[in-house]
Parts: sequence; C-alpha cells; structure tokens
Amino acid sequence: MRTRDGSYVTYPGDAGYPDAPARQHDGVAVHAWPPVGPLDTGGPRSPQRMPGNVRAAQVICWVGGGLGIALVTALIVADLPDMAGAAIAGFLPFLFLAILAFGFTSGANGIRGCAIAAACLQALCGLGSVAQPAPPGPFGMVAGAAIAILLARESAHEWFTRPH
Repeated sequence: MRTRDGSYVTYPGDAGYPDAPARQHDGVAVHAWPPVGPLDTGGPRSPQRMPGNVRAAQVICWVGGGLGIALVTALIVADLPDMAGAAIAGFLPFLFLAILAFGFTSGANGIRGCAIAAACLQALCGLGSVAQPAPPGPFGMVAGAAIAILLARESAHEWFTRPH
C-alpha cells in the first residue's frame, strides 16, 4: 500500500520483515528500509547451543565427581580410613572438575583451560592408581583423557570464546 509521500507501508508478514520474501510492485521488489533484525556480516558465528562434546565433558565431570563422593562416603562408613584417603587423593581432580563443569554454560576460556589441566592431572592420577590397586583406577585415566580431548576440540574453543 502506498502512502501520500510515496513510500510503502508494510505489515507483519509482508515483504521487508525477516524471512518474508520481497513483494513485487510494478515489477520492482519492495523491501522495508532500514532492514529489520541483525545484519549478516559474513563473519564467524558464535554457537547458540552448547556443543555435544562440551556437554559430554560436563556430564563426565559430574559423574566422576559424584562417584568420588559416593566412594569416599562408603569407605568412611565402612571404617576403611586408608582406602578413603587413597580415594580422596585419586578423585580430587574429579571433584575440582565437577565444580568447574557448572561454569561450562557461561564460562570463559579460562574455565576451559583449567578443566583441561585438571583432566590431564586426573588421567595421570588414574594411571598411577592402575599401577597400584587404588581408586579411581582405569576409569580415572580414561575419563580424564576423554575430558581433555573433548575440551580441546575447535567447537569447544568456539563455545568458550563466544561473546557473552
């Protein structure tokens, strides 16, 4: 519809609104000006949802921390202080990782770096506990390596360096 000053009036659903095709008027496409909505500059886009590898690392951190707390509690209740001390030492990086995992949703790249370092420490603790039968054993080694690998991927870097 044309107004007195010669411009066109657009309504929701008409041309000029996002995702609406341009309307033709006398063979000429009619668009609203200025454009409505964000302009695509062609640059890299930040992810809107947490990537699957970051979510998997977050879940592994929480599972490892929960297992550590449950095992230490069970050993204390069973009156095995030596094993409880070994379990605390073996699962300490997991407890730190479980706390860090809460910052994965809105955290900065520093949280990712700390989590990678703690995961590598957990893998080393797991390797040491495989040599002598103590918790967390092979689970700690494999889980620590998996967390470090998942958080070292490019999609994790993009997630943690996105604009907040």
